[in-house]
Amino acid sequence: ARKIGERLGLPDSELNRLKLLITLHDIGKINIEEKILTKNGPLTDAEWDVMKKHPETGARIARATESFAHVADDILSHHEWWDGSGYPQELKEEDIPLLARITTIADAYDVMVNGRPYKESFSKSRIVEEFKRCSGTQFDPELVDIFLGLLHEGEFDS
Repeated sequence: ARKIGERLGLPDSELNRLKLLITLHDIGKINIEEKILTKNGPLTDAEWDVMKKHPETGARIARATESFAHVADDILSHHEWWDGSGYPQELKEEDIPLLARITTIADAYDVMVNGRPYKESFSKSRIVEEFKRCSGTQFDPELVDIFLGLLHEGEFDS
């Protein structure tokens, strides 16, 4: 996330905010039962409904903490999709805060590289394929181009 922010020329204050956001973006998962978070296999619709509430919970936690309040809207928006089909607000394109759009890419990359109990990790070529496929739908296409350029330059371990 920081490398994307640096490539965009974000000032240090925004890079520091981005670092905090990356650290806290999933803080709302603290209220989700561990059996859902670590489930081996697909989640049920009811379990997905529970999972989809974590951005709102996280934003409430951040707003209640003076040191974190300035990233609350970004936490709330980190599962919004470029095409408007994300959650919880169904924001679209530039209506999604920039730092949340960066976080979406960094978070997806983390999942692809490390996998999850219910999903295997991806090879580098599969990661590139997935980001290209989801550019303009899930992800901001400009940020995908920056990310893929950094990946091609060897800026990330995978």
